[in-house]
Amino acid sequence: MASKGKARCAVGTEYLDAINTAASLLREGNLEEVERLCLSLLQAQPADFNASQLLGLVRLQQRNATEAISYFDEALRAQPDAYQVLNSRGNALQLLERYSDAIEDYDKALSCKSDYAPALANRGNALQSSSGMPKRSSATTARWH
Repeated sequence: MASKGKARCAVGTEYLDAINTAASLLREGNLEEVERLCLSLLQAQPADFNASQLLGLVRLQQRNATEAISYFDEALRAQPDAYQVLNSRGNALQLLERYSDAIEDYDKALSCKSDYAPALANRGNALQSSSGMPKRSSATTARWH
């Protein structure tokens, strides 16, 4: 029995290492390697929250909003109150010019964490875009996290 416990820890450690590596690679902009790692993780566990979220972020950075939304939806099935994922899905919805849906996601994110600044800023951008008003500065562009 002791060896089974050690095996579980090793698998858990390998998983955490893979997720941490993928997150680090995403920050470095190595989207292809993040994709490879996360797709491998999803083969082992199809509904993995972290891999789905990271793949959604990859697709968002690639401006593939439709696929990003699919991955964010999968992550949200696992953790419906993941405010960062709700914010990211809102950003993908904005890319598709689905402003009312994006605002709904930002509102959900803010109901989970009322002081989450990226969702506040992105909600303002979506409101501004949906009303046809010009944006005031590049400092208020959507945050992709």
